[in-house]
Amino acid sequence: MKRFHITIFLLLFSLVVIFTYCTQNPLFNDASIPVEKTWIKGKVIQSNGSPANGALAWLEGFNIGTYVDEKGDFALQIPVTGYSNGSVNGNFTLYLFYGNFKVEMVEISIVNGEVRDGQSDMGTKGYLKHTITLKQLIKLHSSVSFYYRWHAVHPDSCLKFNVEMEVLETPVTILTKKGRITSGFLLPEAIDGQDNIILDIPNEPFMRTSIWKNPYSAGTTLNWSYDTIKSGTYQYVPWILAYQPDLPDELFEFLDVDFDNVDYGYLNIPMVRTGGRFLLNKADTTVINLPDLNK
Repeated sequence: MKRFHITIFLLLFSLVVIFTYCTQNPLFNDASIPVEKTWIKGKVIQSNGSPANGALAWLEGFNIGTYVDEKGDFALQIPVTGYSNGSVNGNFTLYLFYGNFKVEMVEISIVNGEVRDGQSDMGTKGYLKHTITLKQLIKLHSSVSFYYRWHAVHPDSCLKFNVEMEVLETPVTILTKKGRITSGFLLPEAIDGQDNIILDIPNEPFMRTSIWKNPYSAGTTLNWSYDTIKSGTYQYVPWILAYQPDLPDELFEFLDVDFDNVDYGYLNIPMVRTGGRFLLNKADTTVINLPDLNK
């Protein structure tokens, strides 16, 4: 019995030493894959040449993603933990996505858990062969004004949300509710006790509107009573998106976007917008449009 106890002790001690000092995973040989071979790196810009700051780089099949930084660079590491001997093989699609820009897709070849340089769209040292340029499909600009809604019995003061849409590439399909902008978000900036507000007219379906004319511009408005909100600075975000059938549902699930409802998941879509920031003073019924924070 004593010899048995000594054997068990030595076995446990050996396992502790192995897991403490080994530089490779003793159960899976993942560490045999060079770290530099598990990264995908690249540069993404807008069609005007500026960095696509905030654009999403999402790898289908792995459901992992990262965001492009202010310089236009991104780096995404392939997970190999749990794959015996790094046995991840195949061609996978990397999506580069900005809302209301045309999505770009590149093919990534992975063999035995390693990103293969020189194959598919890969160059050397884990970098894409080429800089990815995202082309803008529609441009949105918002503004807010005061509106007095006359009614014989219940007149009230409203905010009038104005959205100008310019179509830059055709054909394009626009996804909105009931074919026009009747929903969006009102986001307060540091106003105590004021919650975010979803501006939505319920029971109106989402619709796709195809636009073939280029150039094309249109405007629409949404009137909203401000009785329930406080004076202060707000950001108005309209719910409008260029529909692209090439985008998989899993990408939007990764972003937690629900297209069956108007909810805050929509704000997770990386997007370029201008305007919509305003100062409301209810005491003298004034609205002042403010510069964008990122300008």
